[in-house]
Amino acid sequence: MKNVGIIIVVVLSLFISSNIGVAQEKMTRGKIVVSIGDDFVNKKSEIEYFLQRRDTTLVPLEMERIGDSPPRPGQWAILSPGGKLHYPKSKTKIEKVGVGDKINVLIVLIQPYDEDIPWEAEKATEYFQSSKNFFEDPRQHLNVTLSVKTTGWLKSTKTKSDLTNSNFSGALDYSVIEEAVKLADYTTNFNNEVDCLFVVVADNDWEWSWGWASIGDYLHATDDGDSKFSDIRVGSDFFSSSPAGNSHEGGHAILSLLHEAGMNAAKDGCAYKGSEPEEYQSPFSVMGNEYSFLPALIQYESGGLPEERVIVFDSNLTSAELCPREVEKTDKKQLGLIGLVGNSEYFTVELYEKELESYITSGNVKSGLLIRRHGDVVDKNGYGGYDSTVLLQENNDYESFIHPGEEICGLGEKGNISIRYASLEGEGEDAIAMVEVTIEG
Repeated sequence: MKNVGIIIVVVLSLFISSNIGVAQEKMTRGKIVVSIGDDFVNKKSEIEYFLQRRDTTLVPLEMERIGDSPPRPGQWAILSPGGKLHYPKSKTKIEKVGVGDKINVLIVLIQPYDEDIPWEAEKATEYFQSSKNFFEDPRQHLNVTLSVKTTGWLKSTKTKSDLTNSNFSGALDYSVIEEAVKLADYTTNFNNEVDCLFVVVADNDWEWSWGWASIGDYLHATDDGDSKFSDIRVGSDFFSSSPAGNSHEGGHAILSLLHEAGMNAAKDGCAYKGSEPEEYQSPFSVMGNEYSFLPALIQYESGGLPEERVIVFDSNLTSAELCPREVEKTDKKQLGLIGLVGNSEYFTVELYEKELESYITSGNVKSGLLIRRHGDVVDKNGYGGYDSTVLLQENNDYESFIHPGEEICGLGEKGNISIRYASLEGEGEDAIAMVEVTIEG
């Protein structure tokens, strides 16, 4: 009997301890933090999701917890003890990004314990100059000025292996951000001097071929308290040889942009038949696969493209003239919005003139009327994601889907939107496209 009694006591004590453990588990509330990785060589990307607690610590979120509709960065969410993520579904709408006149970029150079420096620290400013010019180009209409500061090479006690991401071969680990803050904290006021932390780690053999960036800013623990800034992390080989890649990562961090996709489209008469969107396929934006200006919609959302150059097609407006998006000063329209009110899927049209682009070098890309599909769209597995999809010809020759005199119909959730590229006159800055839009019902 004594033995039985002992067994009962043990079992009860285990049961009570188990209940206490469950009771101590609490719902974790915080904001979503998103980091995106780019492997330009293999044309693939990865996304990491975190839930940031009030104390700025990050809880990694597994993809199965995300579900079919990933949250946006900065969105409040609750993680249950069972591992399920709860968050309100976001609605797609146009909002100004709220970019200020000046963005403070701090480039922190880290030298791992077992690595030599690849170039002198003064070269960092030179390597970043193309990206600075890109964001500040007046034809870009971003209304952004980058104030860039660079540290010298800061010696780390960590090795290259310590700084390598174990989940993604060829990528720097997230801990690099914490290492950069620790090494630079003594001489940097992160509250007042940093909007974007650009971490470059010495790398002489392309160990880190991926570029990683946060989607927008979030809180970081520093000696100056909780400081809010975005982050980018790349190897020194990537940084010194890929100005387009640096600008691409800047689009993620500074402007909170995901990727732009491309969609090959077929026509049956004017009927629209699109394929699955594909990341990096769009050559008409730096967030796609070419060093090209951002979509006019992003330029408008940043506050740089004046509202008087934007036109909304509705039942009262059926046609408009558009001049190239790259024209710096004009009294004409440069962006058309279609099917925005009450729809989660809407479209934009803009005239693209390759000869007015300052950075693009591809011989495949041609001028044309660009039609983009926007909405709450992320690919099926939750990886990558895209802010917009440009409609391309079926043969993927990087021309616009339609040419002057042609029409595309069957657009929108109800298939009730048609866009006709009525005519094109002039060229370069003098080019004018006549666009006619029909919204049935």
